[in-house]
Amino acid sequence: RKASIESRTQGRVIKQNSQLEAAMRSVRESEQIASETMEELQAQRQTLQSAKGRVGQVSSMTQEAKQLMKSINRPWWQKW
Repeated sequence: RKASIESRTQGRVIKQNSQLEAAMRSVRESEQIASETMEELQAQRQTLQSAKGRVGQVSSMTQEAKQLMKSINRPWWQKW
């Protein structure tokens, strides 16, 4: 009877250890995925910031072009 109880207890411990190891593997995989996701998001952030800078430059050039076109389209006597 005592041996049976010990055997069942040992079986439960082995099963719990196995479940714990599986859970730990899952946690490590989740951490790896999270790390990779963070790296990808960082790269995307840099891309977006670069694009924002280029959009700002284009906007500035567009404003300059508009001013130039207004100047060109004014009659010559209004340019002074």
